[in-house]
Amino acid sequence: ALGSIFLTIIPSYLYRTMSGFSDHESIGMLSFFAVMLLFTISVKNLNNEKSRIKKIALLGIATGILTAFSQAAWGGITTFIFMIIPVSFFLIWLIRFQRTNEKSLEQMKKYFVFYFLWVFFAILFSPIFGYPLLEMIRSMTAPSSFMVFVMILFMIADYFILKSDKNKIKFIKNKNLEKFRILISFIISLIIGGTLLSIVGFDIFGSLGNLVQTLIRPFGGGRVGSTVAENSQPYLTTWTNQIGEVFLWLFYFGMLFVGFEFSKGFSKKKNRFGFSLIWIVLISGILFSRVSSTALFNGDNFISKLFYFGALLLFAVYFIWIYFKDEIKVKNELIVMIVWVFFILIAGRSAARIFFIITPLICLMAGYSISQLHKYQRKSKDDLMKILLAILLLIAFVAMIFSSISFANTTINQAKFTGPSANNQWQNAMSWVRENTNQGSIFLHWWDYGYWVQYLGERPTLADGGHFQGEFRTHMIARYILTNPNHESAMSLMKSNNVSYLLIDPTDLGKYPAYSAIGSDDNRDRYSWIPVLPLSPSQTQETRDGILRVYQGGTTLDEDIIYDSNGTEVFLPAGIAGFGGFLIETTNNTINQPQGIFVYNGNQVNLPIRYLFYNGELLDFGEGVESTLMIIPSFSGSQIEQMGALIYMSPRTTKSLFAQLYLMDDPNNLYPTIELSHSQDNQITEALKVQGIDVGEFIYYAGTFQGPIKIWNVSTMPENILAKKEFLRFNGDWAEFDDLEVAK
Repeated sequence: ALGSIFLTIIPSYLYRTMSGFSDHESIGMLSFFAVMLLFTISVKNLNNEKSRIKKIALLGIATGILTAFSQAAWGGITTFIFMIIPVSFFLIWLIRFQRTNEKSLEQMKKYFVFYFLWVFFAILFSPIFGYPLLEMIRSMTAPSSFMVFVMILFMIADYFILKSDKNKIKFIKNKNLEKFRILISFIISLIIGGTLLSIVGFDIFGSLGNLVQTLIRPFGGGRVGSTVAENSQPYLTTWTNQIGEVFLWLFYFGMLFVGFEFSKGFSKKKNRFGFSLIWIVLISGILFSRVSSTALFNGDNFISKLFYFGALLLFAVYFIWIYFKDEIKVKNELIVMIVWVFFILIAGRSAARIFFIITPLICLMAGYSISQLHKYQRKSKDDLMKILLAILLLIAFVAMIFSSISFANTTINQAKFTGPSANNQWQNAMSWVRENTNQGSIFLHWWDYGYWVQYLGERPTLADGGHFQGEFRTHMIARYILTNPNHESAMSLMKSNNVSYLLIDPTDLGKYPAYSAIGSDDNRDRYSWIPVLPLSPSQTQETRDGILRVYQGGTTLDEDIIYDSNGTEVFLPAGIAGFGGFLIETTNNTINQPQGIFVYNGNQVNLPIRYLFYNGELLDFGEGVESTLMIIPSFSGSQIEQMGALIYMSPRTTKSLFAQLYLMDDPNNLYPTIELSHSQDNQITEALKVQGIDVGEFIYYAGTFQGPIKIWNVSTMPENILAKKEFLRFNGDWAEFDDLEVAK
């Protein structure tokens, strides 16, 4: 137990010291498994009546210290600790003290000492590892962790009920209710716990209301979480692609075998069979209720949710019923394993990022299935069954070896060819930042780049991937900076937060749907996208006076378009109507007004587009749909086409800071005091410029948009712009500051 602590903390600190930064998720994973090891050792000792209370206390302290370290390393993984330990402890208590004797009170004291010291030292040591004490308490009182403190109240209530009964002070006067002592204790703890939490402002009913959504998407909830690719919910087919069919089925049967071993703790044979059957339904309901997007069980339709929640409800009801009908004797370690399997399986169903967390459990369950097959084969008394099990064991063993070799080779090859996440463009940009900006300069950008700016640029940022300041701050950056049509409120937010530099990355164009969704109000008023359409050379035509170019590509509209076309009103509804391309004719080196090809209900209508941005100039044709087309060059092979692609900005996105400042270099002079300090070209444009080919800032290459990283100095703001304390808040309502007075 002590060794697991040193093997976790010491190498982790050495790694952090030597490398200069913390690979927090890997360290968090290591400490998570150390906590689980310590906890398993502890409950094994708790089951031993000869274990002294001093030993139990030391195990509780050690588990608490390691839990604090795990929380400081990676709070995400500690969420599972705060679920697995309390629920495991609760089930162990239920089973261990289902039937009491003269020694029960003394044993209860040991359980309480371990659990209380675990919680106390986890809170006490969190500041020592650099994690705020209050944040640790909040983590323990989160909706998914409410059992942490409820369990303390439950043990106290159950202890005193049993003690009063032993002292002939009949707390439960009706003898028929004595077997429901545990239930009564739990109800009392829930009432007291709920009351205390309500006093400190914790919304227990709101938390219970969020429990269903937590079970469906524990990592994908919220605006930010739903836009992060690694938080996307995986399908069973994703599992197969990640671990292969061999490991998937060995994992599945390993989990079933855990349940079968647990069922042996029931005294009645029919209950063993019933529990095993319900366990199969539970594991299958969690794992197979989200097979693929095209399957009957796609995870989102009614039958999928019925299978999933029905399995959970059926298992809970059956376990409660069988608990009061039968006597259970199960090893504490097996209870920990079954709870661990349950929560990790639900987590694996919820988010793609969990795969590297569940992989060790998958390997463990695969090995366990091999072990159990060997055990069943060895104990089988039927010769035919013995042969069949031997064949199955051999097939499973050989298949697992070949799969393991394949995975090892794949991992090695991936490691060989994996480079840094920050490419040369980013490394060069951050080199400029280190050499040309003051150390205290605060950078503002979308949260994705926070750690790069902090570690490569060595500058503080307003946001990063930790989202420590909460979703509301991320919402403000999305709404009042990137998608903001109001230049004054954008400058006010930067001034309020003492921002020195604004940074925009070219990939922000593709991320527009994500941050516009996060930056929207409750009616999704900012949600949009900025598509890039390539030129279709095969459709280019020579006209009488010039050349007609066709840019092909389509998408739906982000908002309604109502346009008066020669006295006829044209209505194109958002989400239903769309465009299929654009026509641009040039005559005598002059660009005529572009035409958009819009489609609705199978009918096509061509409408003029009002704005066109080309060669650094914004052309306003006076009328037309309030959209903007931006022409950029394309590069294919060795050919440069100066009008090779166009960027479509809808009326909604045209006015955004991203479009006005990053794409069009402030054509309307909305940000007069903001100066472009540095523009780091993409590798493609950089290579072309070295060859003497001037393609400007942006280029369409190999089907993708390529552009520079732009960094503006925003330390100087117009005198009429006000600094507002509202822009320093960490919480609030969506779009709350739209009407804020930000200028004199």
